[in-house]
Amino acid sequence: MRRRPLLWLPTVIVLLLLLPAAAQAISYDKAVDKLVKQGYPQKIVKDISRMGTSKQLGFRIAGSPADNQAARYIAARMREMGLSGVRLEKVPLDVWDFRSASVTVSGGAYAVPVKYTASPFGGARGTGAMPVTAQIVYVGTGTEAEFDAVGDVTGKIVLVDLDGYNWWMNFPQMLAGERGAIAVVMTHAPDDLPPAGEYFTADDALGSFDGETDFDAPPMVYIARGDGAELRAASLAGPVTATVKADIRIRLEEDGGYGYNVIGKIPGTTNRSQMVLFSSHHDAWFRGVEDDTSAVGTELTVAKAMKMSKLKPKKTVVFLFTTAEEFGTTNSWYDWLIGAYHFIDKAHPGWAGRIAGQINLEWQGLKKTPFQIRCNPEMAPYIEGIVTNPANAALVPYGLDSGGVRRNVWTWNDQWPLTAKGVPSVYFVNKDDAGTYRGSWYHTNYDDLSLIDWKYIGSSAKLYRRVHKGLDQGLLPYDFEARAAALADNVDAAGLVAAGADAALVSQLERRVERFASAAADWTTRRSLVNAGQYGKVNARLMEAERIINSSMTALDQWDGACYPHSQVYDDVVNLNDTLDALESMPVDPDGAMGALYDVGPFWYGDMFGKQVYQRQLVRQTPTYYRINWGGLGHLELYPDIYDDYHAIESGDYAAAIAGLEPKRDELLGDLDGRLADMSAALGAATLELRAVTPIGGLGR
Repeated sequence: MRRRPLLWLPTVIVLLLLLPAAAQAISYDKAVDKLVKQGYPQKIVKDISRMGTSKQLGFRIAGSPADNQAARYIAARMREMGLSGVRLEKVPLDVWDFRSASVTVSGGAYAVPVKYTASPFGGARGTGAMPVTAQIVYVGTGTEAEFDAVGDVTGKIVLVDLDGYNWWMNFPQMLAGERGAIAVVMTHAPDDLPPAGEYFTADDALGSFDGETDFDAPPMVYIARGDGAELRAASLAGPVTATVKADIRIRLEEDGGYGYNVIGKIPGTTNRSQMVLFSSHHDAWFRGVEDDTSAVGTELTVAKAMKMSKLKPKKTVVFLFTTAEEFGTTNSWYDWLIGAYHFIDKAHPGWAGRIAGQINLEWQGLKKTPFQIRCNPEMAPYIEGIVTNPANAALVPYGLDSGGVRRNVWTWNDQWPLTAKGVPSVYFVNKDDAGTYRGSWYHTNYDDLSLIDWKYIGSSAKLYRRVHKGLDQGLLPYDFEARAAALADNVDAAGLVAAGADAALVSQLERRVERFASAAADWTTRRSLVNAGQYGKVNARLMEAERIINSSMTALDQWDGACYPHSQVYDDVVNLNDTLDALESMPVDPDGAMGALYDVGPFWYGDMFGKQVYQRQLVRQTPTYYRINWGGLGHLELYPDIYDDYHAIESGDYAAAIAGLEPKRDELLGDLDGRLADMSAALGAATLELRAVTPIGGLGR
């Protein structure tokens, strides 16, 4: 009997060889569950939170030994799970390495010297080898009027109440330096907002922030609310001597200072040059368990679950862990987000237009706390569809905060530099509506492991895979009609013309907005007709449209919020017009003129802290300032110096005020016209990209 050839044998052998891999592969969600059950994110968060340069308080500030240790730890975990191209990328920055700080007081009410533990503000210099000792003088919230009331503070230490929702700590610090003070001790203001609404409100809470300070300003530290109350009362009762000690080791960028971003990838299978980016930051104040070690643990869990489930993404998945989100440069108003800024503007500028979306994570797994979500307008409908889908309800157990999915990015997380450079982004954070996080743990020594719900970390990791999936497969889910609607809401044609903008440029911008809206509507209607074989090419054009729109339409207002490029200039022109109208009316309306002028640019700081501080702030917000950093991506206005004009009105010299303000108004009008023209050009280019991929002509046909 003739045997049949064993043609089936090779196939069986191949299948047998594949069985172990197939058996090991599990679904992504089950991989997440397994990792949380095994304590994977828990160990990461615990391990990193133990890293700190201050034995007592922690601290992993960019470039410090502890932060570099965290970067290397993250890279090791990425290599262990099998990510590709894992590397540490140097970020030039000012290494500001905090070790310890204290304020010791004696004399007056202190029969026995008392030593208060203190915390620092990023960028403020230390006291060096010799602590600073002098009489301490209470100056209230540190405004110019309060310094004037106290009198000469030359050679003294000043005690200042932190009023963080009205001004940043660098302003009274700079004023203290101008007045000759040799150190600043901050504490919590006694009559500030209710504890739930302010920073560092617990009686024994220490607090830290980026100081936005100049390096030549006096040393500055913070003592807790309860300690501050004792010291305030004692200093008002009689002379008290204080010794301020701040052990801070600094290596400036110019002297070779640097930290590390960490990057790793899962290569794409069909569109490798296109990417989806996950990001979180590894630097931290104190132990930084929630902010932002919880996000680091979540992002690594996402990456490992993808590897365990044998995910084969179409686009390359990039996992980014940044340094210097909290602080990275001295002598700068824009001293945070330095790692993300360096990543997209210096290290990988060509990636803008190739990243389908950034999924940026902050504060993850915060117990019983809803999500706050922010994204650029085109991403919002897609994100809303995921987080409100009943099938995903278990992944959003506490819902969203009252803002829903906010259709704007902001500058207090790593999404800003990327979006301002052209990358669409979404930011996920667990944050309550009431703001109780501010007083209870945010940027304090209370940011510890007790805050985290690990099951919530797991459900969030599953949610982010849902977001990733839609950015990875098929046509990109951008809703350009949402952007068109936002533009229509933010371009007040009649108001612009009334303010003095060139009518032809305003009309041109109106037409470009309408054409963009029409192209967006056509794309929405016809996108389903695009052939699957064209998805890669079409997505490339869609990402280019996003690059154009986001880089051209993401600007900064005077408070560092996101706005359109013309918005702040337009507001300032309107306020200057109102000022001039009030000065030229009969009778003159000085109160109306001063009220309108008060809102032009950052003049608030001039009124509160005086001419020198205000003019220094104008320099630091100048678009060409040498350390403008990521602020330079924000289409900054060249704010006019109106200090003398304001005080001319106050003194009754209306003619001088008019003569000073008219050319400043006219200069801003010229700037406004230029911005309107630039916005029109950008919209025209983005419209062409949409038309090129919409079926009935172009790549999409």
